[in-house]
Amino acid sequence: MKRTPELNYFLLFGFPVFYGSLGLIGGFIFPHWLNPSSNIAPVVGLFVTGPIGFVYGTLLFVLSVKILRIRENIFGIGVVSLFIIVALTFYLSLPDKSFNKTNISGEIVECIQIDKLVDNQIEWWKQQETKRNEKWNLSVWEPQIREMVSNDRGSILKLKITKKIDEYILERPWKTDTIQFVIDSTSSMTLYSKCGNCIELTKAKLINREIEHSSFSGNPPVSISSFYKVNTLK
Repeated sequence: MKRTPELNYFLLFGFPVFYGSLGLIGGFIFPHWLNPSSNIAPVVGLFVTGPIGFVYGTLLFVLSVKILRIRENIFGIGVVSLFIIVALTFYLSLPDKSFNKTNISGEIVECIQIDKLVDNQIEWWKQQETKRNEKWNLSVWEPQIREMVSNDRGSILKLKITKKIDEYILERPWKTDTIQFVIDSTSSMTLYSKCGNCIELTKAKLINREIEHSSFSGNPPVSISSFYKVNTLK
């Protein structure tokens, strides 16, 4: 292919525009296909693969025309570059693993009825309100919390954990895998149990029991577990 000024101008503007557009469009399409639940999928094309494609096209023009002065292999370079951009867009669009659940095994060290802890916990919330210089209207929701606690028959458990399994889900369009991270070291944990019979609980052994994670959001707390800042033993 004979190099002409027209060809140089075409390559100068065509390469960045072509690969930038390819990265932009691919960044919009692939994430929605690979990870439909993601609400930030379009950002991949707009801020990642689109700019990368534009910069790559510019560098490719400089490499092929200005430095190596490749004339006959423009088509081959374009095909290879197209594959690179598509592969990069595909890789960046793959969803990351999402947390599924936590299972624990261990023994109960201490069991406390939640009504015996309510005064200390309300005092802790008051200290946090002062520390953060925020207005939580404690005088308004404190009676609600006391009523919620008095109607609850749960308990707070202090546990000695011997095994913890965190499970994640890795979703792909062609396959869904479960990934488990097992921790066998001894650790301690505080949980809320909906069962308030401490006599029965202290005799129980926990074998592969699931934990329900609390969000700890909202003032006042909308559940016993969020009020005590702990997760719940299912």
